[in-house]
Amino acid sequence: KLDGITQIDGITTSVTGGATLASGITWNGNTDNDWNTTTNWTPERVPTAADAYTIIPAGLTNYPTLGSAVDINSVTMANGSSLISTSTFSGSITYTRNLATTNWYLVSSPVSGQDIDTFVSAEGLASGSGNNNMGLAAYDNSSSAWSYYQSGTSGSGDFALGSGRSIKLATAGDISFTGTMPVDDVSIAITNGYNLVGNPYPSYIAANTAADSSDNILTVNTSILSEATLWMWNQATSDYDAINQASNSMDIAPAQGFFVKTSGSNTLSITEAMQSHQSSDSFQRLSNERPEISLVLSDGEITRDTDVYYIDGTTTGFDNGYDLSLIHISEPTRQEAI
Repeated sequence: KLDGITQIDGITTSVTGGATLASGITWNGNTDNDWNTTTNWTPERVPTAADAYTIIPAGLTNYPTLGSAVDINSVTMANGSSLISTSTFSGSITYTRNLATTNWYLVSSPVSGQDIDTFVSAEGLASGSGNNNMGLAAYDNSSSAWSYYQSGTSGSGDFALGSGRSIKLATAGDISFTGTMPVDDVSIAITNGYNLVGNPYPSYIAANTAADSSDNILTVNTSILSEATLWMWNQATSDYDAINQASNSMDIAPAQGFFVKTSGSNTLSITEAMQSHQSSDSFQRLSNERPEISLVLSDGEITRDTDVYYIDGTTTGFDNGYDLSLIHISEPTRQEAI
């Protein structure tokens, strides 16, 4: 910020009104994950509130972690990037997620304070034919149906942290969530049946034991889940991919939504300790790195499959967290046309 009189090489200038330099700084992660290491930034200095913008790009090996207070102007985060903070983080965050098709996706806001109406007006959602339905829907498990955002709606409030949505764009492209950094554990109220929830952080969170020995969603929440399973919609196959303790290591990407199932009223816990950085983006992707038996049945139109593993300690009965059932929730377009 420039204000007052400055003399450089005999030339005197006078600036009033607090003019601001439109400078910015970009994370490169060349050294490690430490936000406060100057060599992790271009140019080599730690961002301050005087910087007009801070950028965290995609495709890096190291992403920033910080445990002390930060005061900056704003951060723009690219598709698949990651940021972890467990202390006060002053400044807005805009997280961008790419939806490569016009199919339905399950998403969740990775920031706090994103207004729903503002989001809808900016993102180019698909719209209904002959109705006011827009391509954004919450899942109402009391009626087992999708509840669509209605064109012209106002006063919707913000996305709740950990609340999932189904989204469909009119044209494939980017969506962005803008708000503040979540720096606390997140508790999500869930009720009887299937609940659409999501990752509340701009970082990755461990799904199962294979990803982390204890701090993962399934281990922490096993006692309140009817089935210790996460169901993620796969837009490429128009079906759900199921993740449990028998699955390969899975870290849930920023802005990823998913279903969980419970009986009665409970609280799903997603904690800061579950967070991590990943060098490859897992949004809408699963890995398969071990032998398995895959059984596939098809009637020529509909195909269903199941995977069989041999795991020490499991039984021929139902082992919660290792066995699972099919989820019976169709994508929104099968409920009402968009």
